[in-house]
Amino acid sequence: MVGGSAANFALAATALFDEVVAVAAVGGDAVGEVIRAQLEHRGVRARLAVKPNLPSAVAIYVRDEAEHRAKGARLLLVGEPAALGQWDTGDAEALRSELADTDVLVVDGYALRAEPRRAGTLTLMAQAHDSGAEVVYDIVPHDVFRSTGIAEVRRYGRSATIIVAEARTLNALAGEDWTDADTGEQAAHRAATFGARTFPGRRLHVRFGLGNADRTLTLSPNGDVEIKATGYAESDEPRGFGDRLLAFELATLLKDRRT
Repeated sequence: MVGGSAANFALAATALFDEVVAVAAVGGDAVGEVIRAQLEHRGVRARLAVKPNLPSAVAIYVRDEAEHRAKGARLLLVGEPAALGQWDTGDAEALRSELADTDVLVVDGYALRAEPRRAGTLTLMAQAHDSGAEVVYDIVPHDVFRSTGIAEVRRYGRSATIIVAEARTLNALAGEDWTDADTGEQAAHRAATFGARTFPGRRLHVRFGLGNADRTLTLSPNGDVEIKATGYAESDEPRGFGDRLLAFELATLLKDRRT
């Protein structure tokens, strides 16, 4: 199965955008060809840099059963070294011509965890911002505070125009105790206040509620606040909901701006 945040978002976006491009790196192997073929078969143009001396990234995703909820604990096993982690500034520069007609670039925090992929991703974000595109920084992993301080998270969001995060993620970065529980509306407002100070002038999408996903507090750069239900439910297949939600939100935002 071709998956992960980038693929999940790209596949969801094909129903909402005229053209969707997935950016990544694969090895010069059969797995890389399968990834490319599956993306393009489903309507995604795959700009995949090839790293011939490394294997394509393969992950094993396991979720156990929970006693009271559909979502149990998640375990993600990723094989390394892999081609994806070697996507670099040269690969970003090769995409510069793509950005002239780009409406939005979506990046999540997993692309920023290590070099050289981090430098390549930040380069692409800066280029997209300079071209006039919306640049989305989805702050993950949700417990990013365990490995990355707020100064670095702020640096990663420097070129972003839209910040997406769970309320508990922003509050933990602000110094509050981490919680595995669902967060409520008060926590979302605290998170939005902190997010506005940390990323001034950006649009914020703060997730909270059931599963930390069934409601979103949106804070616009001019200070307007809106809270909406997302339609989230803890079904037996929770994978990829956040990516589908973000694709819908961005398509709606861009459509509203054009009308």
